[in-house]
Amino acid sequence: MYVRSLIGQRAGQIIETPYHVAQAMFMNGTAEPVTPEEVEAAKLPPVSQIETRMGEDEIPQGYAIEPDPFKGFNVKDPGGHILTKDILLENMPRAREWAREHHATVLGVRPPQASKPGRPVGGSKQQQAAAIAAASAASPPPPPSEE
Repeated sequence: MYVRSLIGQRAGQIIETPYHVAQAMFMNGTAEPVTPEEVEAAKLPPVSQIETRMGEDEIPQGYAIEPDPFKGFNVKDPGGHILTKDILLENMPRAREWAREHHATVLGVRPPQASKPGRPVGGSKQQQAAAIAAASAASPPPPPSEE
């Protein structure tokens, strides 16, 4: 979210901040909102409706993940409703990923990509190593170069 900073070295400049930081800055009186015309005049790229640079250890604002004694973890929406009653989420990384994908689907945007694509999640070390070996065996080796 773009705001105009009112203090510090960047006073008067339009800066990009996460939504929750911008709201705190408005409440503290250290920033003011900017119009879309001001953002366009400053030649800044548009900001999407959701934070797509979400890290692997983050979930969308308002969502909650709670342990379930019988099936791993439950994901709750901002209203407190359990979204994963019939879905097995065996570990916390998978629960976070599911929450990000669900949030993106609700907003109708492409889900954010993990910073480490193809990283195995869950299972024992032996299962993860077997999955990596199977994935590398499935891809053909590069053709030999003729020099």
